Amino acid sequence: MEGGFVYLMTQTPVTRVEELRQSKVWAPEGDNISQVAFEALGVSPILLPLSDVLTGLQTGMIETIGASPVAAIALQWHTRVKYLTDTPVLYLYGTLVIKERDLEKLSLDDRKIVSELLEKVSRRLDSESRVDNQAARQALKNQGISLITPIDEDMLHWQSIVGKAMASLRKDGSNYSSSLLDQIEHHISDYRNGR
Repeated sequence: MEGGFVYLMTQTPVTRVEELRQSKVWAPEGDNISQVAFEALGVSPILLPLSDVLTGLQTGMIETIGASPVAAIALQWHTRVKYLTDTPVLYLYGTLVIKERDLEKLSLDDRKIVSELLEKVSRRLDSESRVDNQAARQALKNQGISLITPIDEDMLHWQSIVGKAMASLRKDGSNYSSSLLDQIEHHISDYRNGR
């Protein structure tokens, strides 16, 4: 299920890697990919669980977060940021997992019904999430949060650095399927090229 594009939201403008390095950047506790990406950019992220992010923003422990517009509003993080770097850094999604042993308790006909209903509900939620994130993005602007855009040269620099970090994850291979990484990189390329 889709959660939407995640943007950097900050207390000071961040459009260049050097500006990001000067900020106290949050990364979710346990999110190895974000940690590797930030470290490749020369940033030592502050790892916190979601439950501590608002307090971190309020106390100055962190100054830069990554969130979808809906999440930033729902979690009240938007009250502590002034800028949104208007280039998505990742796409947030969630999954619903049902244990196979629980599914096996259902008849084949009931499993088919559950599968069809979950697919239908998932498509509806994905569609609603896109609409909600568009509305939340506008709400952030209406609240006075400034949308700032990095220049193309800076974006290419960010992408190059993070691309090398992601390649190191591929070499590590411990938790990441090479074919899945290929598929993700293909989708990212398509998105960046407007396809």
